[in-house]
Formats: sequence, C-alpha cells, structure tokens
Amino acid sequence: MTATPPPVTTTSTARKASTTTTGKKIGYSKTWQSTATKDHLGEFRNCHNFVGNVIRRPILLKIGDEFYCLYHFKPNKRLSFDEAELYCQKVFGGHMLSVHDNGEERFLREKLFVNSSDSSQSILLGLHAGGDRFTDGTVATYVAKETKTSDVTSSKMRSCIGLFRIVEGLQFKHRYFKVPVARHGNLKQLFSASIGECKDYKTDIFYRRTPTLVSDPSKTKKYCIYQIKLPKVFDDWFEEAELFCQRMVKGHLLSVGDREEDAFLHELLFPPFKSYREDVDAEVLGLIYSDGELHDFTDGSDDYYVALKCKELYSEWITCRRNYHEKPPIRDLSGRKNPSHKYTFSPVASCIVPYSDEYDTYAVFVDVDNKSDFYCLYDITPLKSINVSDAEFICQKDFGGHLLSVNNRYEFRFLSDYIFENHTNVVDTRIAYDLRPLGAMKFRGQTKFTDKTDANFILKRVETANTALDYQGQCYSFVRHYALRTSKFYYMLFSVCCFLSHITMSTFY
Repeated sequence: MTATPPPVTTTSTARKASTTTTGKKIGYSKTWQSTATKDHLGEFRNCHNFVGNVIRRPILLKIGDEFYCLYHFKPNKRLSFDEAELYCQKVFGGHMLSVHDNGEERFLREKLFVNSSDSSQSILLGLHAGGDRFTDGTVATYVAKETKTSDVTSSKMRSCIGLFRIVEGLQFKHRYFKVPVARHGNLKQLFSASIGECKDYKTDIFYRRTPTLVSDPSKTKKYCIYQIKLPKVFDDWFEEAELFCQRMVKGHLLSVGDREEDAFLHELLFPPFKSYREDVDAEVLGLIYSDGELHDFTDGSDDYYVALKCKELYSEWITCRRNYHEKPPIRDLSGRKNPSHKYTFSPVASCIVPYSDEYDTYAVFVDVDNKSDFYCLYDITPLKSINVSDAEFICQKDFGGHLLSVNNRYEFRFLSDYIFENHTNVVDTRIAYDLRPLGAMKFRGQTKFTDKTDANFILKRVETANTALDYQGQCYSFVRHYALRTSKFYYMLFSVCCFLSHITMSTFY
C-alpha cells in the first residue's frame, strides 16, 4: 500500500588530487594517518567550491605532505561507471573514491553519511569487483581483503564496489543485509528504506511491520509501505482491499514499476533471514484485471513491467512461470578451507549479488574463527521449481560456490539459528517444516559434499541406500520441523528436492 511524500536526494562521490606548480596531478599513494588526528581536515577555502550538484562543501584531506579534496556530488542523470569516472576527471580534475585502510573507511563513512535523511545510502567506489586497482591508480588491497569479492566476469553482470549505510528496515539483532550499488554497470542507486518517517495510522490497523519509507532516487519520488493484516476476509477482496487502503492510510494497493523495485520489495517484504515468520507468503498488487486483460495499477502507474514479466495469467492473483537456462556440465571448483568452531556475521564486508531475472538473491558475509576464514552465505528463491543438480549449477556458474555444506555441530547450530525461524516466532501453525538442500552427492559409492568437504558429520545422522543427488529428487536436506514444537533440528532424506523453492549456498575465499 502506498502514499507519496516529497522527493529524496541521492549521492555519489569523487576525489580530486592536488596539483603541483606544473599542473601534474598527484595520485593517492600514501596511507592516511589515524583518523583521530586533526591533520586530515584543512580549511574549506583550499578546495574549489563548485556550484550546482555538489551535495556538501568539499573537505580538504592532508596525507603526509600532500593535500586532497573530497567532493560529494549528485549526477544530474544516470551515469555508467566509465561516465562517472570521466565526470570526476573533467569537472573536478580527480577520480572516483578510493579507500585504503580501516581508519580511512571509518572517516569517509562519518563525513559522507552525516546528516543524511536516509538511513540507507550507498556511495560508489572507483573499483570494479575483481579489479586490483582503483581508477586513481592506487592498489585496492584493503578493499579486496575486506569485501572478499571474487572475479565475476563469468557472471551475468559487471559488479561494482561501494560503501554502504545499513538499511534499518532489514536489520535485526546482528544480521545485516548489504545492497549492491550497481547492476548491469549502471550507477542507478537502489531503493533505500528508513523507519520513522511515515505516519502511523493507529485506528483499527494491525501492522505486520513498522511503516517503512522507501525512496526511488532515479524518479525523485518517495512513498510509504504499510504491510497490514486486513481485519476480515472480504467477499469482493480486490475492491474492498483497495478502499481499505484509501480510507485507512490514504494510499493504494501495492504497485511494481520495474525490476529494481521488484527486487527491493521482495527483499523488504519477504527477507529470508528474518527474525520472525508471518502467516503470509504473498502480497496483493493493485493491478486492475478484468475481462482477461491487465490494466494500470490503482495508484495510476502503468502495468508495463508486470505485463511483460507475467505473460501467463492463471487467475486474478497472477502467477508467473518462466523457462530456466540449459544446464551445462558442472565445473570442478575448489572447495572450502578447514572446518571451524566459531561463526559470526560481519557488519563490515559485503558479498557480490548478481542480478538475475530467474531468481531473487539475498546474502550475508560470515566470519569464521575471528577472520581466519570467510564465506558469503546466499539464500536464493528461484522463480520456478528446479531440481538439485540445476541448483548446484547455479551456485557454481553465477556465484562461484556450492550448495550448502555443514561440517560440524558449531556450524550446524549457527546455520540453524540464522536460516530458520524459532518455533515461538512461527505464527501459522500449519507450517510443518522448512528446508534447504545440502550439496551432498555420491561419488563412486562415497557421499561427499560438492564443495569437497567431508560429509561424515551428516552421515552420522542419516545414511540409507538412496542418498544420491539426482533428478529423482532424493537428496540430503537441512530441515526445520515446526510441527514438532521442539528445540531440536533434524537431517533427513526428503523427496521434494526436485521442487526447490529456496537454495542456500556458500562461497569461500
């Protein structure tokens, strides 16, 4: 359900190098001193204060004996990565932002994200994922180490790297969701959510979540998401639900205008690593459907995106079906490192998230044994049912990883806590179980994980003659039984793996 407040400002950044008397630009080649020192900030008069799309006054930085100007600006239009770098060079005489140590990262976050009206914000760096140098010529050792990004040239997109401010609406306990800055090489910033800026209509409304403000910088619009439990089952559900939205929150049923908004709303309304489970797995769209044809949304936006995506209409609830890619031979990728006894989510680093029309992806970055090892944990929702072999292929092709493996009881408990819901948080008592496929496969009579990890831990729990990962759907699964209402988790062979609705995988570095 939507309502429309005023527009929001978005940002990206550039760094201007100081010049010598000959006019030659001095590249950034030295490490910043401690950010606590006052040497970093100079007088504003030492940097040229450009007018126009500069968001805030420039900051003078002293690095050793050299000075640099930090400019924070907003493009007048959407720019590609190369166009943004050229803009920095032509307008400011510098380059896109580079980051070289932890102190510098903290300093930049403090200066660039200060006094922002958005609780979620992203700023592009002058570095492509998999690259080893920033556009200013400096080595990207720190970013490569902290982000743990892999070479994604074989993926469906050319990913970019950025600084992030956490989306409050997608944060709970110690779990953080990172949003990629760019998709398909564009600098279009994704939708950002913040809490507390939407009117809270108290009368006769049960909110499923706190009203959330969403901004679309590219269209300079903002709207509020109200996820509400309707007070009754309407006889004429579409018309009455729309009237309920208009009367109670002065808005309309939800509309979706493009795939960026689609991906964001999926992540916001149905996050896979959430701290509670709701008794709903679908949201009604305000898409007018009559006489077998689609019309515009009730809020006036057009139906082009949904009509293009959902070509087959099965009912007024509109179900989408898509063909999946062919499955070539599975590649032999290197496996993970030694087993560990401590796993924690990191609030610092981020994981590469390819964009695909065939599945929705969410990711968290996991520290192992105090940064002795790292991996990205991905949870994927395919847009059509697939078998386990196809799932392993997706993990390898698009993410450079494998289906989930569980190596010891510590990892077992860790993944149990963060992938599945606690019994007490399950609202719908009809939910009997939730599951994720494990990458356990028989090789010449021996069961092994596809990431080459030892499978003895799970074999101690279950082993039968039918443990092959094949097209018949028999495979190892990580299963959470809600109907049992106990605190235990179980492994079991499950016969529905050929109809997967979720995939969880890990990528090690």
